[in-house]
Amino acid sequence: MNSRSSNVDGKDRCDGLLKLADFRMARIVSRREHEWKVTVAFWALLAAGIAKPPTTLVKENGFIVILSLALIVVSHTILWIYPHWLRSKEDVYHSFRYTDAAEELLRVKVKHQDQKEPQCGDIPGDPKFWAQCVTTLIELNRSAVKETG
Repeated sequence: MNSRSSNVDGKDRCDGLLKLADFRMARIVSRREHEWKVTVAFWALLAAGIAKPPTTLVKENGFIVILSLALIVVSHTILWIYPHWLRSKEDVYHSFRYTDAAEELLRVKVKHQDQKEPQCGDIPGDPKFWAQCVTTLIELNRSAVKETG
């Protein structure tokens, strides 16, 4: 343990972790507020351009105009939406990491004898959980068929 971490007690460490989590979540909210406004403005300009295009440009170069609009939409997605999505995903990850660390500091390590540790197949988000469910259903179906047949 280094000298900096030994000067911080558990409550201060927990408060610091929760403030970091709040900071990350505030960044996400701020980014989304800005992102949706820019995206709505972009789509409004695009819709206005489609609704009232310069007729001579469309008649002479219709394919090029459609290709340009498609390129603009793809560019907006790649250059604006995707980087914001990546940053938000990273902020969510760190926010939950800080919250989990604070929760770990607060957790009382009491384990009851009848309380078992969850296995990897017991967690609904785990693919093994779903595989176990499917296997159980197949076995139940087989036993029901044997009983009726």
